[in-house]
Amino acid sequence: MAFYPPFVSNGVDGTLYFGTWRLFVSTNLGNSWFAPASFADLTKGYTSTGPDVLSAIGVARSNTSVIYTGSSQGRAMVSTNGGGIWTDITQGLPNRSITSVTVDPRTPRLLI
Repeated sequence: MAFYPPFVSNGVDGTLYFGTWRLFVSTNLGNSWFAPASFADLTKGYTSTGPDVLSAIGVARSNTSVIYTGSSQGRAMVSTNGGGIWTDITQGLPNRSITSVTVDPRTPRLLI
């Protein structure tokens, strides 16, 4: 887990998101947590530079089922079903740490 792990709200309801090497979600303001994708590793895992961790989370306000994550070693992932299934969208991005994720407030697309 990062020293300052990503911890965000979707801005729509009381749902919270917390990142380690996977995503945890709370739908009751943090009273309980679950990992929608069970043991899905959203990072690059352990590399020659050490373990990778999530460093950014972004949730689309227009469709809270769309969640983006970024890792400290540059892996970008997206889920369109609330975190159950993830797709790697890293290709074409610079090879560096992802420090923030900004989602268009009107559509579930990333703003780059």
